[in-house]
Formats: sequence, structure tokens, C-alpha cells
Amino acid sequence: MNGPELSSAYHGETEAKIRDVFTEARARSPSIIVLDEVDALCPRREDGPGGEVEKRVVAQLLTLMDGMGDELDDGSQGKIVVV
Repeated sequence: MNGPELSSAYHGETEAKIRDVFTEARARSPSIIVLDEVDALCPRREDGPGGEVEKRVVAQLLTLMDGMGDELDDGSQGKIVVV
């Protein structure tokens, strides 16, 4: 996934695109998600407080990565690697 391609000016659309990437990865498990240019989605903390959009995108990404070990609908474990 390419960070700038996922970014959107519309409220909630970036988060939806990120969820779609992880949903597709779970459906195609085992799979690898490569985060290219992640700095476009998740700015450095040292660069200031950031806006609310950046905070929501980072929270969505971390939530999805936290749930990667969850069971799939059929009871099997999804195998996803994020690079």
C-alpha cells in the first residue's frame, strides 16, 4: 500500500481505505502488507502535535495492526505480515 495513494481530503475516507487493505489481506491470508511512504499517513511525533486527521489515521492503523492475530470467520488464524 502506498501512503499518498490512500490519503484523502474527505473525512473518514483515508481510514476506510486502510481498513479495506487489511480486509483484503485477511481474505487472502497468508499475505504481506508493505507500507510504502508511511510518513505520508503517519507524521513524526517530534514534528508537532499534528491535526485530528493524522491522529485518527494513526489510531486506525494501530488498531488494525493490533487485531491481526484475531480469528477469521471460519475459526482459523489469519497470517498477515506488515513491513
